[in-house]
Amino acid sequence: MHDFLFGNNLDTILASDIDENATIIEILSGNEGLFPNIEKENQVFAITLSEGNNNQNTEICFVTSKKDNKFTVLRGQENTVSRKWPQGTTISNRITAEPLNQIKDKLNRSDLDWLSKDFMGQFYKKSGDQLTGDMDTTGKKIFDGGKRSYLSGLNGVWSFRNSDNQNMLSISNEGISLGTQYSSFTGNNFDLIKGSSGFKFNGDITTNNQTVNGNIDIRGIEKSDGKVNISKMIHLWIRDDVSGWMNVEEIIGDRTNIVIGVQGGGITNYFRLSNMGKLTCNDLQINKSINCDTITTNDQTVNGNINMYGIESSDGKVNISKMIHLWIRDDVSGWMNVEEIIGDRTNIVIGVQGGGITNYFRLSNLGDFSCNSITAGMINASENIHAGSADISGKMNANTIETPGDITINSGNRTWDDGGHFNGNALVCKKDDSLFYRLWFYDQLNVGSMVKLSVNDKYEFHFRDNGTIDAKEFNGVSMSSFCADLAEYYIADERYDPGTLVRIGGEKEITRASIGGFFYGVISTSPAYVMNTAIRDERNALPVALAGRVPVLMTGMIDKGDPITISETSGVARKAGDGEKHIGFSMENSHETSIRHVECVIKQN
Repeated sequence: MHDFLFGNNLDTILASDIDENATIIEILSGNEGLFPNIEKENQVFAITLSEGNNNQNTEICFVTSKKDNKFTVLRGQENTVSRKWPQGTTISNRITAEPLNQIKDKLNRSDLDWLSKDFMGQFYKKSGDQLTGDMDTTGKKIFDGGKRSYLSGLNGVWSFRNSDNQNMLSISNEGISLGTQYSSFTGNNFDLIKGSSGFKFNGDITTNNQTVNGNIDIRGIEKSDGKVNISKMIHLWIRDDVSGWMNVEEIIGDRTNIVIGVQGGGITNYFRLSNMGKLTCNDLQINKSINCDTITTNDQTVNGNINMYGIESSDGKVNISKMIHLWIRDDVSGWMNVEEIIGDRTNIVIGVQGGGITNYFRLSNLGDFSCNSITAGMINASENIHAGSADISGKMNANTIETPGDITINSGNRTWDDGGHFNGNALVCKKDDSLFYRLWFYDQLNVGSMVKLSVNDKYEFHFRDNGTIDAKEFNGVSMSSFCADLAEYYIADERYDPGTLVRIGGEKEITRASIGGFFYGVISTSPAYVMNTAIRDERNALPVALAGRVPVLMTGMIDKGDPITISETSGVARKAGDGEKHIGFSMENSHETSIRHVECVIKQN
């Protein structure tokens, strides 16, 4: 039995001829999204092929899968006959007899019919009696009169489910599994019977007193952005705003962190311990000093200083020995020592080695710090910052920045707002609060990205990723364009392809043009001049070519100079006949029969 899918007002046309044996049909490109998505093996949706408005000459097909604009179909269904159909044939999703009969059958059948005394008599007699004997669990359900929960059996596994069909508890030979957030058990103890392998928790664990003799394994869920779900896998809390938690954060291909979060007093901070051996936190405090000649220890407490002496070498530098050396093996280690370049400067050098890579961090007596790159929440400097590159995730204050490389302003701490907008951190250059400019990145979902330049927060200049520049006013000697049409932005009731003929109307400002209506313009492919750009970032804002040369969706053969008009396919043009109202002229010869773009010059009616 097929599982039928439906949609509202679904219609298109056949993109190419088919014969009576074809099992794959091709519809007009761009219309495939109107039809349902088939996600299960037995799911189908019905389509009816018809000749014009003649409902007597039809064929019903069942679509079993779709890929782009190609449908795989079962031909000649519901007592109709498979036949040849030409390109342009109307295709629609109509209500047919077979899915209606299925609905009728389901409405006439009680969900409790199977729960007859013939089935349950061997197990159940009256309230309070025990169930005895073997119960078949293949797809069986015991409903509780439509109340809160029921018991469901499938292939030897019994599940307790709530009224929303969400699993609360499953019992099988492999053990007991707790299901969703609705799972709960009350009482002092819950004991596993002999043969059970353990608990598997898919939801939360809330307990005042927990004793475990073995391991507790808590698994994160990998997300599409390459990180595990940053859920609070172990959560200790007094109330929602005073708590602490620990979880694993994996940045795939880079590193793995154990993340410890602490929250209280309106402040939340994180401590990260990585598999690279790094501890990341806001502040590290050592209250006592260390003083000794040599330290070799796995556990050391020192009340005084640690003084270590390097040996000056003949080349005017101290011996670059590893004065403090932390290591796992020779090729995975870290160390710190003093490097003196006589007459120039003295550096504290920190070396880190692992994975075949060694890098150095130098802190000098001149107040300089040098390394390959810096990632910081905030950098404050009263003089210059010199760097090969800088990666700043927070605020940087400095009189002068000099760098032979890039300055990267990281906006990763920003999030999308409810309107689907993203404002990056800005590069600000200022004299005072009344004289400054800001340069920053801005993005809008499904619309595009741009770089914004603001002067004194009064005027903005937008540099868009499609090559356009927005400004309040442009002063110049002349303007020119490679393209050839004049367009204006309008809000459409849906997204239309370039070349689609449109008219005023629909749920918004414009909709697809059709026979019997009137023509207003064509969705521009690449306009030369555009008006009403104030709304172009709105949803389904499209440039409509009002005059000039523009590619137009065309069906049927046409020659240069032929007039064009609306075809039987909404939004698609054809050659106009004698005396027919026309909307423009073809600028080229095109003898194909499929729907394609033809360059035309259009006019307003």
